[in-house]
Amino acid sequence: YQMIQKKMAHLSRRLDALMDAQNHLAGKTAAKSAEETTGLEVKYSAARANAIIELVTPAQGENLAAVFTQNMAANSIRALQEATVAVMREQAVAGGTMKEMKKALGERWQKAISAPPVFTDAGGHTWDTGAYLQMNIRTNTMRVYNDCLVDDVARTTGSDLVRVSTGGDPMCRLCAPWEGVILSVSGKTKGFPTYEQARQAGCFHPNCVHTIETVDDVWDGDEIELQKAHPVTKETATDPDAMDERKYKMDQERYRRKGMDADKARLAVDRDNLEANIRHGLIRSDAREIVDKLTDAQVTALCKDGNPPRFTPTKKATKKDPHAADEKFIRGKRGGVVHIARTATVKDLVKVTGVEDAKLPEPAKVEKPKAEPLPKFKTSKEAAEYIEKTYGIACKGFDKFSVDFCQGMAKAVADVKEHIGDSERLQGVWTFDEYYKKVFDFTRARIALRVAQLYGTTEDDPRIQSYIDAQTTLKLKRQKISKSSKDYGCAYSWIGDSHKELNGIVLNNRLHKMDRRSEVESGFKAQGCENPISTIYHELGHIIDYELGIVDKTNVRNDTIKALWNKGRDDVAKNLSKYGSTNPREMIAEAWAEYKMNPNARETALTIGKELDKICAQRTKKNA
Repeated sequence: YQMIQKKMAHLSRRLDALMDAQNHLAGKTAAKSAEETTGLEVKYSAARANAIIELVTPAQGENLAAVFTQNMAANSIRALQEATVAVMREQAVAGGTMKEMKKALGERWQKAISAPPVFTDAGGHTWDTGAYLQMNIRTNTMRVYNDCLVDDVARTTGSDLVRVSTGGDPMCRLCAPWEGVILSVSGKTKGFPTYEQARQAGCFHPNCVHTIETVDDVWDGDEIELQKAHPVTKETATDPDAMDERKYKMDQERYRRKGMDADKARLAVDRDNLEANIRHGLIRSDAREIVDKLTDAQVTALCKDGNPPRFTPTKKATKKDPHAADEKFIRGKRGGVVHIARTATVKDLVKVTGVEDAKLPEPAKVEKPKAEPLPKFKTSKEAAEYIEKTYGIACKGFDKFSVDFCQGMAKAVADVKEHIGDSERLQGVWTFDEYYKKVFDFTRARIALRVAQLYGTTEDDPRIQSYIDAQTTLKLKRQKISKSSKDYGCAYSWIGDSHKELNGIVLNNRLHKMDRRSEVESGFKAQGCENPISTIYHELGHIIDYELGIVDKTNVRNDTIKALWNKGRDDVAKNLSKYGSTNPREMIAEAWAEYKMNPNARETALTIGKELDKICAQRTKKNA
């Protein structure tokens, strides 16, 4: 027993050293990630990491790993002693030989010491070893990342406001109400809760996926004003129901600002919340499509008081829970829990929840008007004017481009308009020079307005004008928007009504002279994309993706496209392009470019291209 205890103590020290190294590696990775996210210098602090490690270490052990504490070693020894006594009694009754006793004792000892240790942390949660180690590293990484943004970025930029990220578990009562909430780092900005208040209320709990995002007082001006109008008090911050109600009201107000009346705004928010619950509970990538098929009356019935039910997969009935297999079983508060199959359709959803399926009149058939053929342009200017006049899309900076390039650009724009119609995601096509001027003017006007509000008029003071110019240039640098870029092109999709006119694609000032044959030959770009026009199709592929909402961060919502991505990056690189294997968004854009540019497009590009065609056609039919 003493030998076993020494071995376990030695193992405990080694495990502690390993955990310490892994935690600090996670902290350094998080600090680097924060630096890459903001473009500012973020320094890793070992003291910060150690402070966080202490927060997530279980209460009953001084060890960092807290797996083999002295108490656990003693428990294991008692288990060995009890196993020995039990074997002795059994073999005495059975009349076993010494060899049989030795074998039985070995088996019982092995079983006794191989059971995974279980312990309780400071919050009263019970963990096994593997789950604890994962939680420790994950929580340490997220907290170091958040603290880096709070400490370093706020100090560097002078900004006091940050925001809680979105996309977590919509059913988590601790952190879900805090999604999108703007926080004050110091607590000095009135009208906003503090970062510390959010943590005390339960946000950023162990295993929480939420992070801190920087807030820009110019770009996020509208959101700042909206949240100021719905302040979080000390009482509200500790009340999840009150925070839910605040979020529900603000979500509706965002839709009302887009021109919806109160009833339509409420329905739109209910649909969003219902979709999030279905997608999270059943892991359904097509949750939005299911919700869109529900009538307004059905959505209202499902979302009583704005609280949609929680969806969980159907379970087999047991003695403790005989209702589990009942397809109409709903229970619990705040909308209840609905047991439903993962493969459920909208009809199953209506049946399970007991909501009657309203009979809708057959929609009138609408004949799609035939698009007029694209004219043959004589000059680049004529092509740009045609795009602006015909499609209402700004087209600037292409006077020096070749006529053939502008003819192809007009064809690509006509094609994407055919797919997604009028879209806030596509307001213009610019060269980098022209786009920089537009964004500079827009940003400068916002900064000048804020300076005027704080310090009075700025019209006659050249020093303040110089300050505004310098701040504008700095802001664009942080946004990584430059007058001249080495990139072939970019697709911008700014969030917010206040600057939707900046949405669109931006192309290199010399794109029409660039040859991409070497990139296609090396496999970096998709086949058939040697012509610079392919860059336009690539960027427009991003616009289609943004408009349809196929990729949410790294989550692919379409099953067909998701299956291709899940085959692995090596498969995407081999059957599409290396650049397409970077992430799901680039895979879609590369596939769209090959689908449109290559008459002999390969299987991956064909599958994605046809899937986008199908989704756009269904969307057009529904809107009609």
